[in-house]
Order: sequence, then structure tokens, then C-alpha cells
Amino acid sequence: ESGGSGNGFQVPAPFVFLGTPPPLTGTSSPGDYAIIPNPQPMNTANFISGTDHSGSGKMMVVDGTTVGGGQRFWKAGNTGGGVGPLTIGATYTFSYWKKTVSTTAVDASTAANISVAWNNASSVTLVAGSEQVSFPGVSSVWQQVKYSFIPTSAFVNIELYNNNSNSVGNDFAIDDVEVLPPPVPLSLRYSI
Repeated sequence: ESGGSGNGFQVPAPFVFLGTPPPLTGTSSPGDYAIIPNPQPMNTANFISGTDHSGSGKMMVVDGTTVGGGQRFWKAGNTGGGVGPLTIGATYTFSYWKKTVSTTAVDASTAANISVAWNNASSVTLVAGSEQVSFPGVSSVWQQVKYSFIPTSAFVNIELYNNNSNSVGNDFAIDDVEVLPPPVPLSLRYSI
């Protein structure tokens, strides 16, 4: 929430950073992104007004690119080199929140569909949520996506990409991206 690419994550080309706070013109183009508290000023004609997941911070808003081939819009790590060091063989959780920001997505064929690419991880399991970003009329509320994974190396590459390259309605926001360590076993002490 404090900046763009290089602050805990990387956004490679073809995506274009509009800044934080960005000099918004109200007319974004496919492939533009910003770290902002409200998506609507980024594209006044096609983006909804709203807040980030917490209601008081910033989110990453992406005007979906029309370039195919699984273009990564988010890579874990300041340089995109992954997250770590992690304990090999332990089970971790990766999660993020997503929602549509488009007023023009009319069905699943035009809405964003976010997938995760993994490197140095095994037993990757989708625990909650779905890759499909809901579209207006179905839901424009924040939805959590959660995966479990087991590192096979001390550093795990996690990259997000959008499977949809439709120019209309393929716009979304993500927020509160995190990797959580394995839960600590519960211990209790009881005395009378």
C-alpha cells in the first residue's frame, strides 16, 4: 500500500505504472495500473467507485491488458525473485483479495480470470475462492482467494496473471496479498 513495483512485489512490462498517488486523467488504457484508494478516478467512464479491502487504505487497480500469453501483473518480492526464506517441506498459505472494478463486464467471458504461477513449490491447492473475478450484477464485493503450498526451495516464486485479454470489462483490483507461515500448534496449560 506504500508504493508500486519494487515495494514487496514487482510488476513487469507490458504493464504501465501511473504512480502513487498517480496523476490520474480519468482515462486509463489496457495495461495501466495504479496503487490507489478508489478505482473510479483511474477511468471515470468504466470503473466503479469503492474502497480497498480494509476500507481505508490502497489497492492495486489494473486495467486488464489485451496482450495474451499470461502476462504477469504481480510477482512476489521486491525484484520479482520470490518470497523467502521459507522452510522446505512446511505448509504455507498464500492469499489475496480480489474484486471487479469494471462497470462494463457483462459475463464471465469479459471479466478478469486471475491465475497463479508457482516455481519451487509442490502440493499447491486452491483452498478458498476461485480464479474468476465476479462481474457487476453477480458481485462487486471483495472475495478472498487462498492457496496452500509446500516449498521445495528456500525461495518460492509466486506470480499472478490474468487469463482474459478482452478489452471490455477485464478490469480488477487486488489487495492484502500475503504469505502466512504454518500455524503454530496449540498448547494449553490448565490449573485449578
